[in-house]
Amino acid sequence: MPEVTNPEIEAKLTDLDALFARMAKEMIDPLKANTAQVEELKRRIDENEATLKAMAKTARERDFVGITKTGDPAKDFSLSRGLAGYTNKWAPIGEHKKFPEREIVEAAAEIRLKTAQAAGFDHLGGFVIPGELSAEIIEELAAESIAITLGARVIQPTSTPYMLPRIAVAPTASQVDENEAVGTTNIEYDRLMLTPHEFGELIEVSNRMLMFADPAFDADLRRLIAESMARKADAYVLKGSGGSGEPVGILNTSGIGSSAVPTAYGAIDAVQTVTRALDTLIGKVEDANALKGRLGFAMHPQGKRKFMSTIMTSGAPLFQAPSFVNAAPGGNSMMVPGSMYGYPYKTTTQLAGSTTAELLFGNWADVLVPMWGGIVIATSEHVNFAKRQTVYRATSMMDVGLRHVESFATWSNAWDVSSA
Repeated sequence: MPEVTNPEIEAKLTDLDALFARMAKEMIDPLKANTAQVEELKRRIDENEATLKAMAKTARERDFVGITKTGDPAKDFSLSRGLAGYTNKWAPIGEHKKFPEREIVEAAAEIRLKTAQAAGFDHLGGFVIPGELSAEIIEELAAESIAITLGARVIQPTSTPYMLPRIAVAPTASQVDENEAVGTTNIEYDRLMLTPHEFGELIEVSNRMLMFADPAFDADLRRLIAESMARKADAYVLKGSGGSGEPVGILNTSGIGSSAVPTAYGAIDAVQTVTRALDTLIGKVEDANALKGRLGFAMHPQGKRKFMSTIMTSGAPLFQAPSFVNAAPGGNSMMVPGSMYGYPYKTTTQLAGSTTAELLFGNWADVLVPMWGGIVIATSEHVNFAKRQTVYRATSMMDVGLRHVESFATWSNAWDVSSA
């Protein structure tokens, strides 16, 4: 019977043969490439193994300083041998007296000293090169961040600008006589709009210093950068100017309460002057129905010392420092926070002192601090690549807003605490 052929079927079979051939090539070629890579790795391993064997043979055949070999590699190893290799002060056979062990140790110490000195200027990082050096870096004395401690609230916005509706005029109830219609009252709104204000810092660090510094240096440096950024944010919260890209801080917010320091005594010294001035200041917040929440004072340390010497007419001190008290016999001590005129206080040198001292009182829970992304610390070796430096960059975006401007009050004229 003659063979029956179908041109269409034959064409399909030809296409299938080509497809299988292409698939086989695509699968086999990578395997061949991988095989070549594996062979190259084996070759390098063999080379390294041969090098190590040669080094071991050389070490076995050499005498070392003042050390009698036992033939046992584990027993013959010593720190002195390692130092001998590091300093390249091998002792040729029969010349033990020429290279005593002490000389090797001193030579290694000399190399280490030169390495440390090569890290550059001490005030720019040389002090963090071990030799021997503690893991702790002694930080610069700086102002304390106080706004969040007093109660300011950090929020994490998901958009910009961040807008909060705020009641401008509250509804009021009124008397309704029998058979009369209830009076209409309205609620009026405005909004608190907060936008990002960016700030940051850039620190250039020698790569050589990072190489030889204590391993804890990087973590300490990041901590110091974060603390520096937090202090800047605190300064913005307290007295940001609103200009040059800064947010508007509490002291520069329009509408906060203010009262004058009585000038009859110049600086506040007499009991009556002090209490009257504080009553008036607190009264500005109270009269606005805002005397509630996380109330507290913020001032310069000189201001605190000025208040410390004031004894109220009741015989009690105006200012009470923090103290420890025993919770119960045999129990742990508890910290009792300090207070001034019955309210918590915090001091910071970021508020003015001397003859123009600043004082803030208010409800710190009404302070909103939106931070878009928190504090971001990044590093790069490419910015100053030619100088062999690593650059640490810290940036943050924040704003400051008061839910109610009436929640704060300050003294409107100069307060002299220069004698404190």
